Amino acid sequence: MNKNILNAFIVGSFAMGLASCSENSWNDHYLDGFEGGANYEKPVEGTYTITADNYSAISSLMQNQAVSDEEIAAAKAIKSNLYFDKHGIYNAQVALPAFFATATFPYYYSPVGSTVDVTYQEADAVPAELSALKGAKAYTVSAADYAKVWGSETAFIRSFAPDATAAANLPSLLADAFADAEDGTFAVVTYNNATQNPMFGLPAEVPASADLYEAQEFKAGKYLLFADGIVANIIDPTLADGKYSYFNTTEVSVSGNSISGFSLENNIFVFTETGTPGIYYMGDDLGHYYYGAEKYNNFYISSVKGETDDYKWTVTKNEDGKWSITNVLAQKCVEYSANYSTWGEYNDARGVKPILYVTNEEASTPTEIPLYTPTSTTENAVYCFNGGKWAVAAGVVALTPADYTAMGFSNNSLSDPEIYLPIYLRGKLPYAQEGTEEFVVYNGNKADLFVFDGSDWTLNNNGLETVVGRFERKSDGWKFVKYIGKAIFNEFNEAEIMRDRSYLFVVGDICAQPIEKGKNYGYLYTSPVSANDGQIIEKSDANAFTFASAYEDEEAGTTTAAPEGQFLLRDSNGRYMYMSGTFNSANVSNKPTIADGQIASQYLWRAKPNGDGTWSVENVGNDKGMAYSANYSSFGFYDNPEANGVAAALYMLAD
Repeated sequence: MNKNILNAFIVGSFAMGLASCSENSWNDHYLDGFEGGANYEKPVEGTYTITADNYSAISSLMQNQAVSDEEIAAAKAIKSNLYFDKHGIYNAQVALPAFFATATFPYYYSPVGSTVDVTYQEADAVPAELSALKGAKAYTVSAADYAKVWGSETAFIRSFAPDATAAANLPSLLADAFADAEDGTFAVVTYNNATQNPMFGLPAEVPASADLYEAQEFKAGKYLLFADGIVANIIDPTLADGKYSYFNTTEVSVSGNSISGFSLENNIFVFTETGTPGIYYMGDDLGHYYYGAEKYNNFYISSVKGETDDYKWTVTKNEDGKWSITNVLAQKCVEYSANYSTWGEYNDARGVKPILYVTNEEASTPTEIPLYTPTSTTENAVYCFNGGKWAVAAGVVALTPADYTAMGFSNNSLSDPEIYLPIYLRGKLPYAQEGTEEFVVYNGNKADLFVFDGSDWTLNNNGLETVVGRFERKSDGWKFVKYIGKAIFNEFNEAEIMRDRSYLFVVGDICAQPIEKGKNYGYLYTSPVSANDGQIIEKSDANAFTFASAYEDEEAGTTTAAPEGQFLLRDSNGRYMYMSGTFNSANVSNKPTIADGQIASQYLWRAKPNGDGTWSVENVGNDKGMAYSANYSSFGFYDNPEANGVAAALYMLAD
């Protein structure tokens, strides 16, 4: 072996031996000018922020241990995303400890017991609601629906009103429309709403009526063009030849196979023969003829019968009972467009083809009709089917036509949602609290999730956020302890309590707080909380109580276990709750009383579910149970808790 290499090897080995005693010992003695780093002989408390280079290095570490294609893809994603997938194969709790075990990490040499608060980016799974909302069913309340709501085929308006509200009627309408809906199904509902009630009564004179034209073959004659509760109007007869217009509409009443409420002057279309079988002129009783154009979707009016194809129309019956009235030149059909509330001629499915009615010469029996129809606005709402019923979807808002107009958009079409929707939400939810999440439905069934950070609404469809996770150096490596600045509690509905987990005691929109620091007894006062879909998100676990299975005396090096089915109740300040005498308030102590290896019964607790989502939490020593007293705005412990207050629900701190 080369002598120089051998000497270098010996010196290196010696240095490594010294380094095993202390990381800086060799450097301090043998390198001039070296300044020793942090003293890691005792546990440390540190902070660190994951950088872009760190994400890249962590990605490489995970790729080295990946086996399957799925694992390799997940590892590579860390580098490209610059965040950890909370529910992924290589989430932060898996990937970061591997990085901490490399010398790149500043706390690599820190001893067991050290903690580091690490700041990093973490994305939750795409909320299931987003996928469900994007597959939402679309439903527009029809004229037949409104007739059903008002209980009459003639005395109704095409709107909800105070006497027939959307909230009271939409669930049943949706149940009829989507009888096979499964739990979790969403529906975006469009409807009209009026703030005043209509007035119904008998008309001053019997209205004209018309009967459904049921023949299979079309014949020249006089007809009404009907679709979805309205008929087409003829073009204003004062327009000069060659002028153009769409057909406006008149609302009519439907009763069986008859309609009424139209005008013989304004709603009758006249079809006359051209001399070619199956081809007709379309006009009105005032001697006008209507013709079409290839380029435009409106109709033209003329007092002269033209001989060209733009004046000619074919009329054929479809299988669904509707009729195709098609311009020979343009090859476009007469259709009613709900978007524009007019009739036009189209060569695509923009609207509804008409059903034909012919006037009924026989007098009709007078029936009630709307004598006063209040102004209504079109609104959108999102409903969700759960538990066998439809209800307004919680945490979801839908833009209405008025919202689009207010933001400067037309045709119910919004662009740049990440710019406009935060502004919309500030006005819609002015009192939102930090952490509030809201799904916004727009442009049909497009849906986005926005999160309020206390000052701004931010688009956050993948739940991406900056988090601080506390990691502790254990004997077998770094382990995730908890989030700092965010504590997630999930409603606890198991049959038995889980020990060594932390819980909130919740009644309605409040939770119990630990006894104030500096006091050794008292009632448990409250703090406001907000539960959403069985989850509460707090800034910390300060109001959590740990159901501990044992007491560990670090000074004595002993562990004393609670009996099976019982636990110690430790608050977030590390104090143990216990009961004393006949008092209804609790006491706290830094350590429980232990005699002959047994924990004193006044420090022991038990819990059992009540079957209604609440829990009975009782002291073993005196059998007093926890209850929230609205009279005193606090939690106490009573011989008869049911008579003194309300039992709490439990929300368990997530891992």
